Amino acid sequence: FRLIMPNEKELELEQWCDEAEHTEQGLREVSIVEDLKVFEIEPRIGVLHPNESVTISITYIHNTLKFGGIHRIPVLLRLHQGKQVWLDLVGRTLSTGAAVS
Repeated sequence: FRLIMPNEKELELEQWCDEAEHTEQGLREVSIVEDLKVFEIEPRIGVLHPNESVTISITYIHNTLKFGGIHRIPVLLRLHQGKQVWLDLVGRTLSTGAAVS
């Protein structure tokens, strides 16, 4: 299996290929992953044999209010020669003294 973050390219492009312009949402997702580093996922790559399992730990680090304190990224869980599943990771950081509802 492999977990693919929004800032990771799935294919290496030839130098002559133009990459598409990033959308505002795409730039936000890359910033959340690369600059803010509020999501940690371990392990991101692994091999499982029949009847084996693994625990994947996803941690949200609530240390920034950038983007209104709401941090959302899509992560692709890809199984080798198998299915793909999109995981929508969402974390929210509250300002100091904010009421929790």
